[in-house]
Amino acid sequence: MNLKAQINALNMLYKMVNGGKISDLTPPKPRFKPTVNEDKFEELLPEQTGVRSEGLLKMISKLSEGAGIYPHSIIVLKDGKLIAKADWTPFSSRYLHVSHSLCKSVTAMAVGIAVKEKYLSEGEKITEIFGSELPDDIHKSMNDVTVKHLLTMSSGVKFNEAGAVSGDKWIEKFLSSEVLFEPGSDFRYNSLNSYMLAAAVCRRTGISLSEYLGRRLFTPMGITDFYWEKSPDGIEKGGWGLYMSIYDYAKLGQLYLNGGVWNGISLVSEEWVKKSVSPLISKPDSPCYEGYGYQTWLSKNRDGFVFSGMFGQNVFVFPKRNIVIAMTAGSSNLFPACKSCRPCKAMDIITDFIENGKNFSREPIKDFRYGNAAVLRKALSGASFGKPLPLEDSGGILSRLRKSLSGAKAAEAAMEAVQLLDGVEIEFEKNRAGLLPVLIQVMSGSFAGGIEKAVFEVSGSAVSSMSRSDTMPTVKRYISSRKKGGTQAAQASKMVYGIGKTASMRGGLVIRFEGDGKTVRIPVSFSDKPAYFDFEDSGGIYLAGVNGSFTVDEDDIPVLKVAVCFVETSCTKALKFIFEPDSVTLKLRESPQLYGAIDEAAEMMLPSLGKGVQKTLEAILESDVAEYKIKSFLEPTLNGRIVSEKYH
Repeated sequence: MNLKAQINALNMLYKMVNGGKISDLTPPKPRFKPTVNEDKFEELLPEQTGVRSEGLLKMISKLSEGAGIYPHSIIVLKDGKLIAKADWTPFSSRYLHVSHSLCKSVTAMAVGIAVKEKYLSEGEKITEIFGSELPDDIHKSMNDVTVKHLLTMSSGVKFNEAGAVSGDKWIEKFLSSEVLFEPGSDFRYNSLNSYMLAAAVCRRTGISLSEYLGRRLFTPMGITDFYWEKSPDGIEKGGWGLYMSIYDYAKLGQLYLNGGVWNGISLVSEEWVKKSVSPLISKPDSPCYEGYGYQTWLSKNRDGFVFSGMFGQNVFVFPKRNIVIAMTAGSSNLFPACKSCRPCKAMDIITDFIENGKNFSREPIKDFRYGNAAVLRKALSGASFGKPLPLEDSGGILSRLRKSLSGAKAAEAAMEAVQLLDGVEIEFEKNRAGLLPVLIQVMSGSFAGGIEKAVFEVSGSAVSSMSRSDTMPTVKRYISSRKKGGTQAAQASKMVYGIGKTASMRGGLVIRFEGDGKTVRIPVSFSDKPAYFDFEDSGGIYLAGVNGSFTVDEDDIPVLKVAVCFVETSCTKALKFIFEPDSVTLKLRESPQLYGAIDEAAEMMLPSLGKGVQKTLEAILESDVAEYKIKSFLEPTLNGRIVSEKYH
């Protein structure tokens, strides 16, 4: 990779830590409409397909409760029939969802169709496909890189995402890059391999990847709503950037389970499907997978295969069970398979379900309790992001406590607490925090300039049993009473204690954030139904669903928690306002948690850089100053003070 690309990679890291826009070259994300989801699957009870509802519920419950998994939506198909579906509110199958690297498998499907139609061949050298863009000083091994090497992640080319995100002319930079090893002799995961495949399809067919797949694959399968981000050169990114409905991800898994056949028509050749899901190159150091085919992973024990994307975007296919499981999520795992990857909890849970023969019958189960299927559906219908499934309880003390903390009194208290905040304005010390999740900031190439102010506004007519003269300055009165002790603090604590999502309002809380010359208004719902809004940024428009709750911490200090779920992405931003005696603290956290993934990102980035730049980058990452800046950037804590109140 040339010196300019190396400098761009370092510049990207510097701007991430210190602020600034990386690139204006990538078009912003447009506003998506709710999906149509044409040709949905026929729905059957699990037992009608030989699957026991109890086992299915146990598996999905473990996914919901598993630390760091954070599922968004799931679809389970058996024999091509829909037997289970769940959306963890506010995430929903009504919306397109990012695929991350899952779409690499889709790009391989396009290549397979192009091979069948004689546009490409597996053994064809990429220097033949892109002859007009070859540099004068091409690396000698670049002449040996073939389409198959791109498909199996064995090209050995250095140029990868780290260099691509900060510049244009990806094809030219790929071709002018160094090749680390003899093509085909080793495995090195690189999303630019997938981009070159997308570019090859575009070059040979004369149309865009989206148009080609639309004609040959998507339209015949009833896939009508999708969006694929393009490179600065106008080519679909191939290895990332595809948004689809989870129904359509499941369809693609079912297509490969059917050997490339859909509704009796062969869309992808059976031979191509077999190659794609065969262990063409090994990946022995992966805790999750056994090997790699054509842009597709082989699952543990080789009893299935996976279309896999970072942070939990997966389509699991198990031919022996005739099952497809599609799932979107906000998991903490960065890459599908690397040495530093955490244990693949979702894979383990799903594999345990598949391998347990007690969960299955060879024939439809005739003698079963319909109640078990009803319990499954009821639990899945009540799924809520970041929480266990709402399973049937015994009516014991835990059940009674939950009911006592989520009834009419809690709803009334929520309305009162919201009224107390009406008109409160908080100014924050200088910071680099942003409301948009860091992952989205990185993908869009623009980093926030900091939050300067937050103002609480109540819209509509929030009903309160307190008179307006009693409402404000209760926040300040509560804070001062904590200093003095006494019953007033205890009464205020009781007012906000245990207020949860069941609280409802006939008005609404809006938090107005100001900073960097921009204003963002976030509506907050305290009911089962989230408040949705469009978060508009220079990088695009992102639909977000918002829920809030009031509580007190272990020191009896009032806390407002707000979860902002960017429902078309893998990201959620958690805001926690802590009203302390002399200040207001705002903690911002998010999932996926990126801080633990920095080492994994560096592991991917370093091989693409020259030795001198590698040493510089390693020194930067290992310095205490960089660690502090990265930590404060990813998980910022803001100190603020109340400067204005509506009631005095």
